[in-house]
Amino acid sequence: ELCRKWNEAHLSPKLVLSTPAAFFGALARHVRSGASPLPAMTRDLNPVNNGCDVSYVDTKLANRLCERMLYGAEALGTLAGLAAGAEYPAAALDLAWRQLLFGAHHDALTGSESDQVYVDLLGAWREAYEAAREALEGALEALCGREGTKISVFNPLPWRRDGVVEVELPAQLQ
Repeated sequence: ELCRKWNEAHLSPKLVLSTPAAFFGALARHVRSGASPLPAMTRDLNPVNNGCDVSYVDTKLANRLCERMLYGAEALGTLAGLAAGAEYPAAALDLAWRQLLFGAHHDALTGSESDQVYVDLLGAWREAYEAAREALEGALEALCGREGTKISVFNPLPWRRDGVVEVELPAQLQ
């Protein structure tokens, strides 16, 4: 009834009720007739705004990984300053946070950015992660040192954890 009323009221486009099999059969016949070839498509179906309607889940994961690394670096950097007199890695963490926050716009965190923005974001997240990792490693070295065979376990997360910690010893200590 809806199709009939639409088609009576409008010259174009005409509505036709169909099944997937009937639709794809008609499409195949149309293409075989040479009336219009199917265009070759790559990953992206939008030639105007490349990257739209595509979701990169790894951008969400990269952002979260950087956030966690930064949180740990800040917490242990503060602890290393208080307990071991280490200098707080302010410059490295400032750089990391700026890179992380610069990439926190609405397209990036939803994963719907264009290809060029995606490439730019990956570089920025790598820089943020590496700066935070270096700050975290510096804090751990200040707290634990490098010498000896002692094992220390830190939980920089804001909640308690009670899982088992597995440690693989170097061959010379086994």
